[in-house]
Amino acid sequence: MSENESILDKIISSQQAAIANEFNPKEIIETLIQPLSDREKQVIYLRHGFHPEGKKTLETIGSQFKVTRERIRQIENTALNKIKKIGIAQVSLEDIETVFYQTLESHGGIMPEDLLLDKTLSQTGVSPENKTYTYFILTQLLPDRLHYLDETEEYHPSWKLPAASLENFQNLLNLIINSLSKLNEPLPLNEILRHLQQTAPGSPEVQELNEPILFSYINISKKIKANPFGEWGLTHWQTVTLKKISDKVYLTLKKEGRPLHFTEIAKKINEIGYDHKIANPATIHNELILDEKYVLIGRGTYALKEWGYQPGTVAEVIKNILKNSNRPLTRDEITEAVLKNRQVKKSTVILALMNKDKFAKLPDQGYVLKISS
Repeated sequence: MSENESILDKIISSQQAAIANEFNPKEIIETLIQPLSDREKQVIYLRHGFHPEGKKTLETIGSQFKVTRERIRQIENTALNKIKKIGIAQVSLEDIETVFYQTLESHGGIMPEDLLLDKTLSQTGVSPENKTYTYFILTQLLPDRLHYLDETEEYHPSWKLPAASLENFQNLLNLIINSLSKLNEPLPLNEILRHLQQTAPGSPEVQELNEPILFSYINISKKIKANPFGEWGLTHWQTVTLKKISDKVYLTLKKEGRPLHFTEIAKKINEIGYDHKIANPATIHNELILDEKYVLIGRGTYALKEWGYQPGTVAEVIKNILKNSNRPLTRDEITEAVLKNRQVKKSTVILALMNKDKFAKLPDQGYVLKISS
């Protein structure tokens, strides 16, 4: 890139930033509706939600004006045509288009509708009022300049630049979904991006991928979702979509990474605020008792079985330790191994070792399983 090209790029970027900073959707709407009659203005305001009560139906507006719903439809269509023929001449459509174009370009050319509105208003201010005005501008002024993608079973409603490739988007999204399936655990955005770059370095779609583009694309897909910790995974995973109290218990323990007392689990669930429901310690305790994923390792303290904790009594834990050992173990070795699986006193381990029906003490002070056990 030459020095002149670099300077030109900086000038263009600076101009685009200035346009985004000056984008005022309410002011644009007020300018657009100037050519309208008072009744037409009222119908547009009510029909498109430019007031605190939100959008009104044709029937509701018709009742207010004491005319038929069809008459309200006619007034609305007349008003919209005036806006497009006369109103647009009074605003810079090119500048408005630039705001949406630069937002879409920085996110891979395709964005879910909600994200496009939020990012477009990032300088102006994201408020319900601004989003309503911006949505009107997007759908009434720019539908021929930008492409709208209807909601489907797989995708949320989205907008794209005319030049953006749907095929490339779908290929990349399939690659992301396949990668998540192999990883089999939700991850932060930057880790998903790193994994894609490591596993598919030759993919042209991956080479152009960055976090804003990845964030936009996965928000379009209904198969991918973030959990309360901001980690992204497949929607059907219990660590992503938490439908039951057991899902909350599991994710809380997994994120904590250490055994917790059931009252502490309940407290953390309420602190995280997965939803509006309050976690009751007794309910949590019941879930822990009934589910084999959890192992009681102390009085009211539970761990995940997948961490390597063994279910059963202290004596049963000792039995498994000796069974997996290729030699007799001393009392201290057994105690150390048990304490990795149970939060109990050393005296409890010693007491369990005194069970002569299960364990035999050798002359050299080592312990083995009794053959009958």
